[in-house]
Amino acid sequence: MMQIGRMILNPLFASKFTVTRSNGKFALGGWQEGVPEVISMVGVVLPSTAKEHELLPEAERVKEAFTFYSIKPIYMSRNAAGGSGTSDSIDYFGVVYSIHWIKDYSKFGYYKAIGVRTAGD
Repeated sequence: MMQIGRMILNPLFASKFTVTRSNGKFALGGWQEGVPEVISMVGVVLPSTAKEHELLPEAERVKEAFTFYSIKPIYMSRNAAGGSGTSDSIDYFGVVYSIHWIKDYSKFGYYKAIGVRTAGD
C-alpha cells in the first residue's frame, strides 16, 4: 500500500499551520465549552478545486476554501468514545478556516480536510 504521509511532510511541499481543537462536551442543557487545544501541524495546503467546492454546503461555496493534508487527524463536530468537540479551526498565515469536510485516509498515512475562511487578513 502506498504511504502518502512521507510526501505530506516533504519540505518541498509542506507548510506549517495551527489547529485549534475544542474539548468541550455535550451535557444537560447543551454544549459546555472546555479549554481549547492548540496543535502545531505540518502538511500540504492547497486552494480547493471546483470539484472539492461541490462537497461543501451551498452557502459556503462562495467563500475562500483551502484543502489541508496532514498525517494527524483533523476533526469536524464529534461526540464519540475518542472525545467530543466542535469542528477544528485552522490558522494558516493569519487566516482562520473552519473545517466543513473531512476524509480519513489514515490507511494511506494521511487525512484530508476542507476549510472555509471565517476570519483573518
